[in-house]
Amino acid sequence: MDENNHRILVVDDSQMILDLTRAILEREGYHVETSGGGDIALHKLELMSMMEEKLPDLVISDIEMPGINGIELVRRCRKLYPQLCFIIRSGNITDYRKVLDTEEIPYLEKISSSQIKDLTDKVKRELSKTGLKWFYITCLSWTD
Repeated sequence: MDENNHRILVVDDSQMILDLTRAILEREGYHVETSGGGDIALHKLELMSMMEEKLPDLVISDIEMPGINGIELVRRCRKLYPQLCFIIRSGNITDYRKVLDTEEIPYLEKISSSQIKDLTDKVKRELSKTGLKWFYITCLSWTD
């Protein structure tokens, strides 16, 4: 692992996206765990908390997942784990624009595979900010 020891939990119902995101972030030196959905992520966070393990510094989650979607995951975590930072992503911003605007969630339109460095740079920049509580990226997908 690099000089950083940030822990990141990646939540997505696509194993391909989980594997790709893990590979990208581990290459950058982050400790990465994955979760196949919002329900599983909440359970994992609950267990970490009960076992007094260090919670992740950042959760990267898809929006559209069966069960608890990414927006609901953020809402529940705001109540239970207010110290967590989030990056939310989805390939479909149109359906979520109103709720994202209402809840004042900033977003990026899209990141393609040719812009992976932008993702890692953004993660580094946001993790380095002091006092960061919530950060959201929507519409990350690898389309090329």
